[in-house]
Amino acid sequence: MFVVAISSIILLTGYSGQVSLGHGALLAIGGYSAVLARNYWTLPIWICFAIAVLVAAAAGAILGTAAARLSGPYLAGSTLALAVGLPSIANQFSFLGGEQGLLFDVGAPPVSLGADFSPY
Repeated sequence: MFVVAISSIILLTGYSGQVSLGHGALLAIGGYSAVLARNYWTLPIWICFAIAVLVAAAAGAILGTAAARLSGPYLAGSTLALAVGLPSIANQFSFLGGEQGLLFDVGAPPVSLGADFSPY
């Protein structure tokens, strides 16, 4: 997942010279959608990852069309507004966990690892 985040920053900043500060917000949208799908629909984790990619891509497409004509400090400011505003929006809704965030059980580690993770 971090490879996708870093490559998107390299693509936008390195090749086009634009500065975007909203990548973390899009990662948060994907993360929240994966945990919501896991908690409420009890889907397998790989399907939740696919849902997270689709939801984050849809959010990025919507926000990208809104910011498509912006450049320089205007693009940075609009994506900064997204990055600053998204946590406040997440705190407002109880199904998003509010101030506590979302929790889910990740399960036990595989026995094939050969280590005892019980103290952790």
